[in-house]
Amino acid sequence: MKNLRRTIRLAGTGMMAGAMMMLASTSTAKKSGEVEWLTDFEKAKEMAAEKNRPILADFSGSDWCGWCIKLKKEVFSKKEFKEFAEKELVLLLVDFPRNKEQSAEVKKQNKKLAQKYGIRGFPTILLLDSDGKVIERTGYKRGGAEKYVEHLKDLLKSYDPSEKSDDSSQASAEEASESGVINSNCPIMGSKIDPDNVPEKLTREFEGKKIGFCCAACPKQWDKLSDKEKRAKLEEMD
Repeated sequence: MKNLRRTIRLAGTGMMAGAMMMLASTSTAKKSGEVEWLTDFEKAKEMAAEKNRPILADFSGSDWCGWCIKLKKEVFSKKEFKEFAEKELVLLLVDFPRNKEQSAEVKKQNKKLAQKYGIRGFPTILLLDSDGKVIERTGYKRGGAEKYVEHLKDLLKSYDPSEKSDDSSQASAEEASESGVINSNCPIMGSKIDPDNVPEKLTREFEGKKIGFCCAACPKQWDKLSDKEKRAKLEEMD
């Protein structure tokens, strides 16, 4: 009788262990189904080049910025976004948390990226090519994951990774010259530009002066500004 009870106890323990292993396996499977958010900019560029995809860079204050938290909850954590990102994007989180641990290396990198791209508020979402050049920029949008995916698709309509290298070589070899550009910083992003090597398509005439920009997205943003806002932007650079 004692042996029978012992056998039953052992069988019960074995069943419980098996159930726990099944639960652990399920948990691992769920984690493996998550999309990967990189934190290394160079690795993101390498992956973007390898997979021939754009980078979605999320400049975020993940543990204190209300709109950043909403964007993650309403969009980035949803199935519709994850499925799109898994096939079409390389994801990069450029985070500025207040209560999360970060390495000194990541903090330094993120600060440089914020300065380079002229980030002035969170969340800022940049779509970048594999060289780190801006395709478009956006932020939080109401409407949920499905609408946000459509929004991203619209922003990427003109992006053709196969033409990226041709465009850049043409810009430097043919279009770059003594351009007459007056500014050495992009008035939209604040990033450095070389006034003597700005392609004509990245310039705008304003009040008799030629203004240069760092990427194709910036002249479009400039065109949307009022004259007063443009003057303010130029004054900020002085």
